[in-house]
Amino acid sequence: MATTNSDHFQFAFGMKLASFFFTLLLVIVIWGNCLGQVSPKSAQPNSSKKNPSQVTSKLKCMEAISLLRSLATETPGFDAQIRFRIQSQIAGILWNYDKSFARSLFLKAWESAEAIDNTTRELAEINSVTSRDARRQVIQLAVQRDASLAEELLARMAEKDEEKAEQANGSTESTAANSLSAADLDRFSVAGQLLADGKPDRAIEFLGGTLNRVVIPTLRFLSQLRGKDAAAADRLYLALLSRVLEDPTSDGNTVLLLSSYIFNPDLYVRIGNNGFPIFVQTGLGNSAGEPAAAVRSAFLNSAIQILLRPTPDITAQRINYMAGTRLLPAFERFNTNMAALIRVRLAELSASISANLKTPDVVNKLQQAIDAKGDNQSIQDILNKAAELPNSSARDRLYIQAAVLLAKHGDSRAKEIAEEISTEDLREKVRVFVIMALANSALNKNHTQTALDFARSENLGAIERLWIYLKLADLLGKKRTEDAIQVIFEALPIVRRMDRSANKARAMVAIAVLLIKFKPELSRPYVTEAIAAINNADPFDVENPVVEVLLKTPVGDWRSSYAIESFALTNLFSELGKQDFFEAINNANSLKGNGARSFAVTAVAQSALDQRESSLCKTSG
Repeated sequence: MATTNSDHFQFAFGMKLASFFFTLLLVIVIWGNCLGQVSPKSAQPNSSKKNPSQVTSKLKCMEAISLLRSLATETPGFDAQIRFRIQSQIAGILWNYDKSFARSLFLKAWESAEAIDNTTRELAEINSVTSRDARRQVIQLAVQRDASLAEELLARMAEKDEEKAEQANGSTESTAANSLSAADLDRFSVAGQLLADGKPDRAIEFLGGTLNRVVIPTLRFLSQLRGKDAAAADRLYLALLSRVLEDPTSDGNTVLLLSSYIFNPDLYVRIGNNGFPIFVQTGLGNSAGEPAAAVRSAFLNSAIQILLRPTPDITAQRINYMAGTRLLPAFERFNTNMAALIRVRLAELSASISANLKTPDVVNKLQQAIDAKGDNQSIQDILNKAAELPNSSARDRLYIQAAVLLAKHGDSRAKEIAEEISTEDLREKVRVFVIMALANSALNKNHTQTALDFARSENLGAIERLWIYLKLADLLGKKRTEDAIQVIFEALPIVRRMDRSANKARAMVAIAVLLIKFKPELSRPYVTEAIAAINNADPFDVENPVVEVLLKTPVGDWRSSYAIESFALTNLFSELGKQDFFEAINNANSLKGNGARSFAVTAVAQSALDQRESSLCKTSG
């Protein structure tokens, strides 16, 4: 939504005027109290009196609450895409100070989310979302404050879905045992955010019985949970295995979905009724680590019992045959006795299986990324096969597979293999994907010089290079401040050469944030430069801390996301608020556009309320 200078002036003037009168009133009250307490005894030491720092903290805290309340009254005039975000964030912040007001604001945020028109994209300041995604975001914030409120909002979504289904079909259908409704998917989305926020127990509680179904969202959640709480994830997974064994409808596809937790958390395979495999790549990555040997053993025991079940149904036989073929390398590696039983079962079913499903190409594709033969052997198999192919296009396909697989594991050979790709355009795309993956791996391993070499690579675009530079500076600043500052100033010319864009604004914001953290006395001019970059960027997603690298190839598509908190405008104003609350508010009011300004004010206010002294202005709920 366009914002005129007049709108900007009125908003900023109104905020400042409200702030001025509130502060003046508070000073009068405090001064009056002080006058009323003057007595001969007042000259004596009194440990119960508040010191000046407590008064300042209380003043900041009360001012922050006043700013948030004032901002909440402004939101009805905002675009719905901004309105629901600001309302829900203010509600979350004020929950501990005024639950009644915060709850009503959550409900207003819900109404704003419902009001979003999915067919229009007028917003210039932040990325548009659908009404459903907006409502999920409101629930994600609400559940952190009040689980019952989140359940109420989730029920509203489900009710609307049922109404739409009745209007479309004249009736509603029950959800199959191993399928998910739209409401279930909403629940997984909210739980995923809770998990990302470091609240695994609450995420598990919120999902409840939804975790009983063998579907991709369940296995994906458990794999993500394993990275946060391996014991809880394994416990839930083992419970799922027990239910699957008791279910007579479990088949090869059930086994394949369950195998992802053990062997490859970002790849899900199912067999179509025609026998050909279908692959779903989620981009989660194998960050969950190796599963416990006991859990892997439990999976293999369950898998073989299901795969050996007799069935007269030809489709089920086809699915079980292909599932057994995919998992055979895993059985051979971890349990040779089971592998022998699987080979016998495959031989029994082979006569009824089409020859098209047993070709080397189909079998190799089916067994790819099972991680049962070991990465080095798998890569060498791919490269050996590539060397035998006379067709350059076919070779390139294998080189892409090998480069991506190695890069995912931080193996520098990925770079060399990428250079073997014959098509220049494709080679450049794979090179960027590989370098970013290797740089990320170097940073995770604290290989700072290697990461710096990647940051200096001319093969990357500006925003990819800046992500590496600034991520490295953030890493170095914790122990080697001067080295971090040197890296920041090496990155600065790259930012300044960029055209006016959201990426330039994000990078300049990150530079300002890092200087505030590591060299605050140098930060002021760079904060001013960051604010100018934000005002010149159109559009600008104030909350987006992520650089995405998308690789599209004839073999398949891969997407990797690389985050750095410093890219987000809210991070900058949170740091400014800690440094100088009132100056931070002035900086926030210098931003153009309702979105950027509102998010900045919210971040500054939250920084005051997050401080230890914020208990001074807490009120009863």
